[in-house]
Amino acid sequence: MRLAKGAQARCKTGLRLREGPGTTYAVEATLKADVLVRLLADPAGGWAQVEVNGHTLDGKTIYSEPDAASSVEATRGPAAEWRVVALTGYVATAHLTVEDGP
Repeated sequence: MRLAKGAQARCKTGLRLREGPGTTYAVEATLKADVLVRLLADPAGGWAQVEVNGHTLDGKTIYSEPDAASSVEATRGPAAEWRVVALTGYVATAHLTVEDGP
């Protein structure tokens, strides 16, 4: 399997989801380790356009599952509630591990 359009990959570590392919683009969110992404296009120049479905408390940090053990943020107050989010953006391919795909 390889990173290609349609592949599903897992984040190895905290990974910044950006508005465009490069570090000069604004960060949309941070994807925590083990979050799954789906590639929307073949990678180019070390970057891949991806779609991510995950869970968040603050809208900026995305987790694979909504549980208290996922983060310190999960225990920071009774008002925080997990939300499901779907985002698209760009991530550096060096921090992805292919799970399923072509």
